[in-house]
Amino acid sequence: MTTRALFVCPNLQAGGAERHWSILLPLLARRGIDVRLLTLDGRGPFFEALEAAGVPSACVADRPGRLYPRAARTMLRMPTDVVVSRAPSAHGLAALTALRPSVAWAVNWHRPPGLALSGRRRAILRAVLRRADVAVAVSASQGDELLGLGVRAEAIKVIPNGTDFSAVPDQRDAARAGLGLQDTDVAALLVGRLEPQKRVDVFVDAIARAQRSAPDVVGLVAGTGPELGALSAQVESQGARVSLLGARDDMQSVFAAADLLCLTSEFEALPFVLLEAMASALPVVASRIGDLPEVVVDNQTGILVSPGDRQAVADAIVRLAADPALRHELGQAGLARQLEHYSAESMADQYADALREVSKHR
Repeated sequence: MTTRALFVCPNLQAGGAERHWSILLPLLARRGIDVRLLTLDGRGPFFEALEAAGVPSACVADRPGRLYPRAARTMLRMPTDVVVSRAPSAHGLAALTALRPSVAWAVNWHRPPGLALSGRRRAILRAVLRRADVAVAVSASQGDELLGLGVRAEAIKVIPNGTDFSAVPDQRDAARAGLGLQDTDVAALLVGRLEPQKRVDVFVDAIARAQRSAPDVVGLVAGTGPELGALSAQVESQGARVSLLGARDDMQSVFAAADLLCLTSEFEALPFVLLEAMASALPVVASRIGDLPEVVVDNQTGILVSPGDRQAVADAIVRLAADPALRHELGQAGLARQLEHYSAESMADQYADALREVSKHR
């Protein structure tokens, strides 16, 4: 019997969680799961991509009337065996839908451990999450927060993210020329939404320090967000050679142009940009936070540093800039690790099994 799964979230704008569903839902459909998508307050580029891939998709905000009552009515009318929710607004509606005896509820948890949570939102989550039949985390480091929010220990299941990202090395010369890079430049890339937790200021400062002894080092920042103005001012005041690329829809080319990836965040679960860098055979300089040491093997696929340690990031960049053979060695090891442990196909297999199991038990 086919398992019917309704995926509910606020929207599918740019972000790692949104990217995750854009990969996962079509793969689940190929595995015989009857997948449908419902967004609450908007669409977004990944919504359009899923529509194009043939996933039945709808947005509550496209129709007139009060948003959440209309969303609740829509979800209660839709035939489904399991509702999968992401973000507090969707969790509340999913908890209501799962009051029907035949409907199971799966929470998909993407919040980085340690990220601040308001008292009001914490209270709401504690009131509803204890009802979840399963809470699928993308990282084992998220378990303590889920337990603290009332999720039953036996309901927590960890399924690491997986990517279908593929490198395009044949585009490297054109990609580098398009970004104004010289043959001798060593490009260190940071990708993400420019929010305080990403600590892009640490990256910019590390690039400025690295350039004092390695002037061929160049910083690239792909993304936009609330910290953009402050970062622009920092780049100018420090005189660092850092290009703020803004939001990009050609990330394969950007990765092809880069020589290494930096991830200087204070909080992360399992970011897709890390897996995409590994899939592109780029060595990684990353903060030693959460489960990242499980993904990035220190001195084998990349270099781990203490979060916020600007000089350690700079030293790692200088070390990699000076040694092309080491960059190649770490990058190839990272690619092999991504293919073995963090593939999109493996991720989809595990989600399909989890959805069938939870709907069968309900």
